[in-house]
Amino acid sequence: MTSENVLLSDIAVVLIVAGVSALVFSKMKMPAVIGYLVAGILLGPHTPPFSLVQNIESVNLMASLGVILLMFSIGLDFNLKKLRKIGLFSIIAGSIEILTMMAIGYTLGNLIGWNHLESIFLGAVMSISSTAVIIKVLSDYGKLKESSTEAVIGILIIEDFAAVMILTMAAPLTSGSIVEMKTIVSMLVGIIIFIVMSIILGAAVIPKIINWIAKEHPGETLLLVSLGLCFAMSLVSLTIGLSVAIGAFIMGVIISQSDYVEKVIEKITPVKEMFLAIFSCRSAC
Repeated sequence: MTSENVLLSDIAVVLIVAGVSALVFSKMKMPAVIGYLVAGILLGPHTPPFSLVQNIESVNLMASLGVILLMFSIGLDFNLKKLRKIGLFSIIAGSIEILTMMAIGYTLGNLIGWNHLESIFLGAVMSISSTAVIIKVLSDYGKLKESSTEAVIGILIIEDFAAVMILTMAAPLTSGSIVEMKTIVSMLVGIIIFIVMSIILGAAVIPKIINWIAKEHPGETLLLVSLGLCFAMSLVSLTIGLSVAIGAFIMGVIISQSDYVEKVIEKITPVKEMFLAIFSCRSAC
């Protein structure tokens, strides 16, 4: 089969199996994401007699797009007032949660005979949640608009920042090097400066552009420009060492200042749902 045939085959198989599985679980009054995860298990390489997905790299790429679009959509629902309101609480609660889980993981690692480094990374893994999966479950239950959910999303974003720091420190630690405190501090300062400057500069210009496009070209042009800005910010975020999800979220927050944010959400949602289904399936493969 040609590469085009393989790609089309993989997309068709993933979406059909995911759709049928989600329908079955919806009939059982369970979240669609459970169906997607089951579909991922069925499609995975370890399910006999053979894997139904031929090119897993293509599926991985589409899954990454799902995460980006999900975090972009969450950002569209988060205006700056909400961020200011939950910011301090999320930082405190997220820090407590991460430190607590790391302590538990470190203790468990010691109990089963792991060394200090292995125990630390066990705690780190236990302290990080899957932002995309959790938000998808909350969305399925219609909980995204609740104030408590906003705090949960804030904590998940703090966890994403922590994951970036952990991954940055992983390489030197495993090679026996020492990570200096000034390296950690400079990383934190860089993250904060990037976020603050992006939101300040972006909020001054981009919402006006979106407003003009929504008035003059409310159809596919609005969708294309919004997606382009989302992926551009994700690329910038990735380039400076952050996750693509953080960049997508920031651009969502910036565009949320537009008077036509509801139109953007309406345009984005169908595209997001398709790629998010692929992401959920891939998570279980």
